Amino acid sequence: MDIEVEKSEILQWLQKLKDNEVIHKIFLLKNETEKKEQFYDPKRKAGDGKYLIKYIAEDFDEPIDHFDEDTRP
Repeated sequence: MDIEVEKSEILQWLQKLKDNEVIHKIFLLKNETEKKEQFYDPKRKAGDGKYLIKYIAEDFDEPIDHFDEDTRP
């Protein structure tokens, strides 16, 4: 079945729906779905930032001297 036909059927069914409990459950489902969609960005994909870093210093992994005092027990 075409997704647009399914959407249309659901909308027609919702308009006729009288059960408040079912309406509330559908509303909660809508909110959950919207929350999940906030974290999904279809424009991004793995590897998009591959060439963003142009330079890394030779001493990048070396300890930082002025942090020694703060990290000692």
